[in-house]
Amino acid sequence: MKTTPIKTPHLKIDDILGHPSVNGKLERRVIANLINHVIRNGFKIVGIDDGEEFTGTTGIQDSMELIFNVDQCDIVVCTQDNKIHHSISIVLGNEPEDNPSDWTFKKNDIDGFDKMMEEFIAEDFI
Repeated sequence: MKTTPIKTPHLKIDDILGHPSVNGKLERRVIANLINHVIRNGFKIVGIDDGEEFTGTTGIQDSMELIFNVDQCDIVVCTQDNKIHHSISIVLGNEPEDNPSDWTFKKNDIDGFDKMMEEFIAEDFI
């Protein structure tokens, strides 16, 4: 099911470093639409774990501000009732379609997270 892409938000980091490369813009479009896909399918963004620190976040804008300040991180996601947590690994700097690079899910995919992630096709947003 192809989804209409959402507009990629402007990030504060652009005001500091300048506009991203063409590849960086594509990465941003993929990540913004990935986060939208997760939220639209009933999961919540809990925060971003960059390997050194976890920072709570709730939506596309603040998640992307954190993601695009590091090279690699995990987007921490949970079910609406906060009972099951997952993570989505993001590695920036490779080809945009290589994100998400991986994700975790519970045995037997009891909440449908793996199925939902399999339905996200990065190439649809490039």
